[in-house]
Amino acid sequence: MTAEKKSDQATAARSQTQTAAPGTARKPWIKKSTADVVLEQIRKQEQKIADMEAAIKDERKEITKLQKVREILEAK
Repeated sequence: MTAEKKSDQATAARSQTQTAAPGTARKPWIKKSTADVVLEQIRKQEQKIADMEAAIKDERKEITKLQKVREILEAK
């Protein structure tokens, strides 16, 4: 590839990214304080733990069912 073709491709790529979404504007960036960042991380971690506990609860129900089936099969 020649240098001319490379520069033409780069120019085309730049123009496409600039005109890709003219009607959509990005939200302005708001600087968060350190406390806000830490509080957000805590909230995310609490949500992650809650999701994992719900999954564990479901797994416990499943294992209880399977243990009952095992008891029935072993009784025969």
